[in-house]
Amino acid sequence: MSSIKDQLRSTIERLDEDEARQLLELAHAVQRGRDKTRLWQRLAGHPSFSLPVGGFRPFKEVVPAEVQGIPASELLIKDRR
Repeated sequence: MSSIKDQLRSTIERLDEDEARQLLELAHAVQRGRDKTRLWQRLAGHPSFSLPVGGFRPFKEVVPAEVQGIPASELLIKDRR
């Protein structure tokens, strides 16, 4: 299986000049870390991308459950060592 960069190179070779220019602009935007909202808006207009309708929400903080004894995750790590 080829790496992601190899797959990207292969895809780029099949693009016409205008598509390659758009992809290059997108790559530069990602590299510079430009305003993500603008980037999402550009991607939303492209049929290859599917973005959530309601936008992105932060993940809820999860508090681990308190249990008696050794947590299963610690037992698994201990077992693997």
